Amino acid sequence: MQSLFSALSGIFGGESSESASASDTSSAPGTPRSPRTSRDIALEGLLDIDGKETLDLGGEELDDGSAIQLEKLLASENSLRSLMLGGCKTTERGIKCISYGISSKTCQLHTLNLAGCGITDEGVKVLAKSLLGNTTITFLDLSYNQVGNLGAAAIAHSTNESSALQTLNLWDNKVGDIGVRELAMLLFENSSLTSLDLGRNSVANAGAAELGAALRVNSTMRVLTMKDNYIDKEGALMLAGMLKYNSTLEQLNIGANIVGDEGAIPLMEGCLVNSGLQHVNISGNKVGDKSMALVADVVANNQNLISLDLHSNKIGDASVGKIAAALATNHKLSNLDLASNLLNDPGGVDLAEALMKNSHVTFLNLSWNNLGDVAVGALAKMLETNTTLTELNLRGNQMTDEGARLLSVALRFNTTLATLNLWGNRLADDGQRHLAGLLRTNVTLTTLNLSWQKSGQSQAEYVVWPPDLAPKAYLGNIDPAAVPHSRKFKDPGVDGPRAMLRR
Repeated sequence: MQSLFSALSGIFGGESSESASASDTSSAPGTPRSPRTSRDIALEGLLDIDGKETLDLGGEELDDGSAIQLEKLLASENSLRSLMLGGCKTTERGIKCISYGISSKTCQLHTLNLAGCGITDEGVKVLAKSLLGNTTITFLDLSYNQVGNLGAAAIAHSTNESSALQTLNLWDNKVGDIGVRELAMLLFENSSLTSLDLGRNSVANAGAAELGAALRVNSTMRVLTMKDNYIDKEGALMLAGMLKYNSTLEQLNIGANIVGDEGAIPLMEGCLVNSGLQHVNISGNKVGDKSMALVADVVANNQNLISLDLHSNKIGDASVGKIAAALATNHKLSNLDLASNLLNDPGGVDLAEALMKNSHVTFLNLSWNNLGDVAVGALAKMLETNTTLTELNLRGNQMTDEGARLLSVALRFNTTLATLNLWGNRLADDGQRHLAGLLRTNVTLTTLNLSWQKSGQSQAEYVVWPPDLAPKAYLGNIDPAAVPHSRKFKDPGVDGPRAMLRR
């Protein structure tokens, strides 16, 4: 099949008349300009960087006049190293001005954020031309745009041997297997790129196979994200084969695809022999109990694994029991996500007992399961002696006041847990007050979310301040700056509404 590069020959073969005309219009002396508006004058103030290394114009409306000013700044000698334009509303002319500024030999940008700027393939072609031969930009964010196969090919072609680009973010675009093939060709030769995000595009098995083949020989890629695409068991098999040869990839995220157990099994077999992977995400892939024995083997035997994300699958209690048993011999895993699975009290009890012996897990997410007071009681007993867990998420389970009472007792002795999320359980007022009261003695918990309980007073988040301060309690959230206390309680955002401070 003919390479897409042939379709780009007009772009990279020399400056087009349209581009030259736009450049002449933006820089030729005496060229008629649009009248300067108050917004232009305000932007000129923002562009006066005065020795700063970062310029953040995120969300601004970058009209043609403003873009010309930005082009002049980029082409001048200055201290600017990071340009943040995420969410800017701009035109094709604006992208051209930015591109011309970047192509200047005096431009020393390291970071360029163009997320959510409405950039299409045509805009990326112009941008890619300015990157051809660039030796300073290491981070390029093109997420949330409309980049397709042609745009991906243009970026691949611009990232040549002299490129310094290390991170390329194409999350939420329109790149398909053909565009991925061009990026994969780049990985056979490029020695600078270390992170590639192709999440939420249109990548299927053919694209996964191309990347798998390239990463068998590539020795610089560290992070690969292919979340929320169309990869099934066949694509997973191609990626699994790569894991048996590649020893430098550290993060693999293929969450929200459709690999199922038949794809998860070869992936876990690859993880067993891979000596580099530290973070694995196979969440949201309809993975069930059939592949969990191999997952447990990975947890027990791969001592490089730091985080394992299995949320939104179909994992039951028996399989969680196998993972819990494997934690006894794992000395590295710190993050375990089992949210939105099929866990009941037996699975929760197994995990709690495992964490009484494990001294490495710091983050445990069990939200949106079916854990009741029996499992919460076991977790509470674990918290009495555990000295490593810092965040526990039990959101959307079935805990009642009895579980809250057990947790409040345990947390009087715990000295490490900083975040406890109990949003959307079944606590009445008594259970919430039990937990609020523990803050009189616990000095390490900084985030306690009790919002949106299914019984008792609705949408409550109680906090009682320690006895050495004037007693205060609040329902909902509060500005920490308004309270004379060192602990800052995070805003749970959509988890619950704001309410007034009550004395």
